Amino acid sequence: MYPPFPPAMVASVPNTEPIIALTPETAVALALKRNPDLAAAVALVEAARGQVAEARAALNPGLTVSGAVTGLDRRQTASITLPEFPTFSFTTAPKDQSQFLVTADLPLDITGQIRAGIRRAGIGHLAAERQEDAARNRIGSAVRDAYFTVLQAQELVRVAEETVANAEERERTAESYVRAGTATRFETLRAATETANARQSLLTAKNRVTLSLAALATTLGIPQTQSVTLAESMAEPGVLPAFEEALAEAERRRPELLAAQESIRSAEVDRRLAAGSDDPTLGVGAQYQHSPRPGFGQARDLTAVSLRLTIPILDRGIRRARDVQAEARWVAARRSYDAVRDRVALEVRQEWLARQEAEERLKVATAAVTQAEEQYRLARNRYRAGVNLRSDLSSPLLEISDAQIALTQARTNLVQSRYDVLRTQARLEGALGRFSRPEVQP
Repeated sequence: MYPPFPPAMVASVPNTEPIIALTPETAVALALKRNPDLAAAVALVEAARGQVAEARAALNPGLTVSGAVTGLDRRQTASITLPEFPTFSFTTAPKDQSQFLVTADLPLDITGQIRAGIRRAGIGHLAAERQEDAARNRIGSAVRDAYFTVLQAQELVRVAEETVANAEERERTAESYVRAGTATRFETLRAATETANARQSLLTAKNRVTLSLAALATTLGIPQTQSVTLAESMAEPGVLPAFEEALAEAERRRPELLAAQESIRSAEVDRRLAAGSDDPTLGVGAQYQHSPRPGFGQARDLTAVSLRLTIPILDRGIRRARDVQAEARWVAARRSYDAVRDRVALEVRQEWLARQEAEERLKVATAAVTQAEEQYRLARNRYRAGVNLRSDLSSPLLEISDAQIALTQARTNLVQSRYDVLRTQARLEGALGRFSRPEVQP
């Protein structure tokens, strides 16, 4: 069990905008709505979806309508002269000519090239979804990390405030002893110095809160002046899984790995497309032509049906060049997958060790606070009781000062280790891909 969390604290910057109340879950949801990186990833998914539709349209019949109007400087004529008959003249091409053409065509995917292109576009769409999910995963982990960083900074302010209060109490006690003649001016000066140092530490702690709030606002995509309230998270971080289990989960869930796998599939389809780039193509078509003013011997309406077979004979080495490119892209995709897998494994190892270390430090820090509080209580009671010398002839003010320093450090370590458990848990979950959408998991 972990130590209980203190009451929720308001972390805010003065502003006229309504205050946003956040929990770790609502903070993640807000960031997903506002984060520009995710918005860009979503737009790329839409673009990939359009590419799929474009590839599928290649199997659909096509229909085009065209028209042309040609103006000559004069009409073209011809004449026929026969013996004993008058000369017969006629128009072979009118001065103004117009023609309207309607063409329909349907490709026949006899070699599967079009279908392969559709598969490639579908893989690209799925890869874009993986990249979008990777952005969601990064945002979820980063927001929770930033959220607990703010809470950690706020709690350290409380520790600094307690230190200031204790230092001020010692300063008042030292002054009372000086007035009673049982202490020297040195003790009041030392107590005043400790109070000033404690106040400096308090200012530094408050500044860390402001900076951590600014970082959280940036991650959430809200204005720096937006006021927010952060609720303490009471959820337990859960049991740390074995490293082998964590690594296996990351290999199943991490969107970056899944996207790299899609890149390999896409490269394999590219190899298929390159190998068939010089395959024969077959298509059927129909054409209707209308000429309002046909010339002599020309039909006003003409209909034609065609079957087109194209067989490449000499491609100037294009097929071979495409094969080389496709093979190189396939090799690159496999190497990229290996690199991504290694990076993921290293990230999981780092975050798993950090989570384990934070949990061990929390246990040590919890025990250290109990000891430091008892030490400070004994020293304070001795000082309040007016004990002027310790057995080693040193001043009791030094004793309580040392005890206060030890208590402050112990409480600081406890706060840091407690929130480090939550922060490292958030980063570990991101390394495992737990902020990914379940609907896109294999």
